[in-house]
Amino acid sequence: MSDYKNMNDHELVDIKNAVEREQKRREGEPKVLTYRVTSCMTDSMHFLKLEHALLAMRDVSELIIKESVEDGGKYVNECTGIVGLVFRVEEKPKAQVDAQIKDSYFDDWRYEERLGELNAKTN
Repeated sequence: MSDYKNMNDHELVDIKNAVEREQKRREGEPKVLTYRVTSCMTDSMHFLKLEHALLAMRDVSELIIKESVEDGGKYVNECTGIVGLVFRVEEKPKAQVDAQIKDSYFDDWRYEERLGELNAKTN
């Protein structure tokens, strides 16, 4: 992408209009639910499958419990912004999700094998 600081006013308006058109186009597109698991002890993890997000949430909650017992809650109590564990369902345009898939944004791969093992145990 060109450096916007070196563009003239007409070029900037063209880019602005193109961005606004793309945003309107995406508003009319199908949406996809995604899931995010965040805590003060781990990086945010993003998922396409609810099952994977729930496994991650369980792992993170067990980590928080284990670490809190070992240090008396010191680390968790010192967390700023995100205390404990946050689970979010987010609705995103399909084009955005497709781009994120291409960029390997989602962490489903971490839990694919474990989900298969769990399903095998329950069947």
